[in-house]
Amino acid sequence: LPQPKAQGKKDEVLPEGGQGPGKRDPNRFCSICQASFNNPLMAQQHYSGKKHKKHLTKQKLMETYGPSSAP
Repeated sequence: LPQPKAQGKKDEVLPEGGQGPGKRDPNRFCSICQASFNNPLMAQQHYSGKKHKKHLTKQKLMETYGPSSAP
């Protein structure tokens, strides 16, 4: 039987390639928005911001419905 994938925090998505420890740390890099941070305060502000929430919503919709086949 296939094992379910372990899930992290709701807003965290680990990058496919796993390029170094900074790319996996949500306080240093947001893999959803491809944004990097200098400190945890910047990360906190990003995760509560409009741009991140918009990207997160889009990602959830794509997971649910997939890419559109209509032209």
